Amino acid sequence: MKKEKNISNDINFEKINIRLMTKREFTGKGGEVWTWEETPETIAALKKLHETSQTNATKRLHEDIRNLKAQDDKMNYDTSGK
Repeated sequence: MKKEKNISNDINFEKINIRLMTKREFTGKGGEVWTWEETPETIAALKKLHETSQTNATKRLHEDIRNLKAQDDKMNYDTSGK
């Protein structure tokens, strides 16, 4: 919570900026419970993590396909459909 004091025409008042945060909870398969407050920073970090995971999974899949094709080529299998 951020407080700012402002003085205007000899009247004192406080302006309070409140950031509302949503509390999230996730229960894993083993029963463990994860809780966190969802801030804009948390949302951005999770989005970046998700994008990175998808990119890495796609790279691994393509590498696996290339390796399988190379193995098939060594054994003279017809890989024209791959």
